[in-house]
Amino acid sequence: LASAIVALGVPEEKIAVVPTGVEPAIFHPRDRAEARTTLGLSPGPLVLVAARLSPEKGIMHLLAAMSLAGERGFFRLVIVGDGVQRRELEQQVRRHGLDDRVRFDGFQPEARMPLYYSAADLFCLPSLAEGWPDVLMESFACGCPVVASAVGGVPEIVALTGAGLTVPPASPAALARGLEEALARGWDRREIARAMDSFTIAGTARRYLEVCQEAAQSRGGSPT
Repeated sequence: LASAIVALGVPEEKIAVVPTGVEPAIFHPRDRAEARTTLGLSPGPLVLVAARLSPEKGIMHLLAAMSLAGERGFFRLVIVGDGVQRRELEQQVRRHGLDDRVRFDGFQPEARMPLYYSAADLFCLPSLAEGWPDVLMESFACGCPVVASAVGGVPEIVALTGAGLTVPPASPAALARGLEEALARGWDRREIARAMDSFTIAGTARRYLEVCQEAAQSRGGSPT
């Protein structure tokens, strides 16, 4: 959005970008073994996707990536969310013989999401279009690395921690390679979560206030 505004002729020095923060009281790492036990998830490589089940979220490409990777890129997938595409995705799972590897958990309340992020080895967001998806910020805050499509603000979010890989959208082959590479890496989950200490909801609010104060002062107004 900042780049689009610059393209319209607004000087860069007049633009402030304030990343959306997360609430650390909710989104923080849990013990992975306990999280899996609570959610009834078995041991082994586990990928999580949490999104509205609609075509623009690209989950059909993630399922296709699983089929392409075969046993070489073996992992189980938990899908959190509901939407108009759920039946179609369930049919795709059956068609590709992935029934024993894919679990649909439906919509989950915010308070339970840290359990999912903590239980997963990776969070995946295979979207075809995005703005600034909060789910990536939440995943990082819980210490979970990500693999996501390079769309919208996703590359900027991944750059905040460096704890993830971006791949071209709508490419099951590229996604399969990205997931395989990310699962093979040794991520420091504590360091990932620690990197998000600067991106809290309170920090976002303070930055908004600072920007407004700076703008008021630059126009000769009151700093309050």
